[in-house]
Amino acid sequence: MYKRQPLQREGERTVAVTGGGRLSLSLIHISALIGVDDATLLGLPRERLLGSADDLRRSGAIFIDEAGYRLLWPGESLRIGRELELNDRRAVLVGVLRSSPQFTSSIAIFTQYRNAVQFAPGGRNRLSFVLARTRSGSDAREVAAAISQRTGLKALTH
Repeated sequence: MYKRQPLQREGERTVAVTGGGRLSLSLIHISALIGVDDATLLGLPRERLLGSADDLRRSGAIFIDEAGYRLLWPGESLRIGRELELNDRRAVLVGVLRSSPQFTSSIAIFTQYRNAVQFAPGGRNRLSFVLARTRSGSDAREVAAAISQRTGLKALTH
């Protein structure tokens, strides 16, 4: 039986995200893969510890939250350029950021939506939420009500 070898450089750990993440050491970590808006990068946390938001526009580029980084590479200093494998696809770490704690996972991975679709396992419902901003002068509650009425989905405001 063919067994795929993970992308790995000497001394590097790899992660393969298949619902949860799998390190080359066979440790399981649940991961959240978050696709930010391709054009505006809306959804990417603003507090970056390392890397530039513009680097996320590169093919296969990802940001990871600091807590996830420390979990994957304990005791090591922050650095970009590490290669990971997400569902048999090469990803390159271009930044580390501080984000809100994840309630459903221990690692938060941010990438452009077009990359997230490639990294995520196949399935019917790949999109779990949409983040939007109203036009100037629009009432957010009215827009949310219109979205709910047209789509049957729940629209929230803050």
